Parts: sequence; C-alpha cells; structure tokens
Amino acid sequence: MIDYENGEIQDSLEKLSKTIELNPKDSEAYTIYAKIMAQQNMFDEAKMVINTAFENGVKTGNLYYLLYQLDKNLGNRDELKTDLNFALQYKSTLSVPERIIQKELAELG
Repeated sequence: MIDYENGEIQDSLEKLSKTIELNPKDSEAYTIYAKIMAQQNMFDEAKMVINTAFENGVKTGNLYYLLYQLDKNLGNRDELKTDLNFALQYKSTLSVPERIIQKELAELG
C-alpha cells in the first residue's frame, strides 16, 4: 500500500498480482487490487480480479459489495440485487454495516 500512497500505482498492482500468484486465497490482496483498479476507472479489469477471486474459492462480503459498486458504475442494473444478496450471504466478512446493504436492496425494489 505504501507504493500506492506514494503514487506508484503500477508497482502496487504488480506486487498485489505477485501476492495473489503466491497465495491465491488472499482475500485482502484481491480486495485492495480491485479497489486500486476501480479508483483508476478500470472497472472492467477490477471486476475480472474479483471474478478470479471467486474462481479461486475466495468469496467475501467485501468482494461482493465491491462487485456491486463496480456493476453500479458499469450500469449493470440486472446484477445489483444478486451482488448485494451475496454480500449479505457472506456478512461475517463484510465491513459495511448490514443495514446499509438492506437499504440499498430496498432502493432497488
């Protein structure tokens, strides 16, 4: 993260990629990697990182909530409810309060 904070985005992404290569079950590495990509408006790429995490059996509430945010930015309305429901399914690994997820689900109808 220090690289990222110093503006060395590419270095950060390379180190996170290496971390995932060495430990494909590191949920925090996937989360940080996808967040950095999203902050760079690389929404499709961030979504690919999350899908790779899911393929490797890494499923967390935070990853599903981040997927929701990406789908929202990409205009993928059909996927939003599913993303939020999965985030709630993994609520023990969710840093966002459950009430916020419930509110967002209610707003989707």
